[in-house]
Amino acid sequence: QRYSWSIHCFRFESRVDFDEIPSWHENLLQTCPEGIIITLVGNKCDLPRKIEYDVCAKWAKDNNCNYMEVSAYSGHNIKNIFFNMVQEVHKKAKV
Repeated sequence: QRYSWSIHCFRFESRVDFDEIPSWHENLLQTCPEGIIITLVGNKCDLPRKIEYDVCAKWAKDNNCNYMEVSAYSGHNIKNIFFNMVQEVHKKAKV
């Protein structure tokens, strides 16, 4: 069986990026296969943020997405994005 996975990535320092996520998400759902695994990724977690964790986590939960915070600069959680994806595929394969 095949699985699809997508990352919605935004910068914590940009409210504009976060506000565009619903549009990206809707486009993705219209063009990708049902059951796609989607991870919302907040980047630059090592810098001051304009979007709080609770807002991001709630959006992800409400839209059936996983949520992670990363720093591309320091490498924090970068590998975990991919480990998480593999775990989600294994969960779907068991169903």
